[in-house]
Amino acid sequence: MTREEYLALRGSTSYNLLYEYYREKYDGYKHNPFLDFTEFITFMQMWPGSRGSYERALEYYDEKFNVTVIMDKDGKTISYS
Repeated sequence: MTREEYLALRGSTSYNLLYEYYREKYDGYKHNPFLDFTEFITFMQMWPGSRGSYERALEYYDEKFNVTVIMDKDGKTISYS
C-alpha cells in the first residue's frame, strides 16, 4: 500500500485498511490458512478484539508513512498529512 492509498483509507471505517495490515503482516509459518477478504471480514465481525487491531493498524501505518493528524481545538480530526 502506498502513502496515498493509506491516506484515502485512513478516515474510513472499512475493513480494507485492516485487511491490508493483515496481508502485510501475514506469516505462513505462524498463521494458517491465509484468509481471503470475505473470510477475514467474517472472522473480524465475530472477534471482539477487532477494534484494538484496527487501532494497532492505524498506529503502524501512521508511523510507517509519517502521517500527521491535524485536529481542531475540540480534538476532532480535520485532516491527515
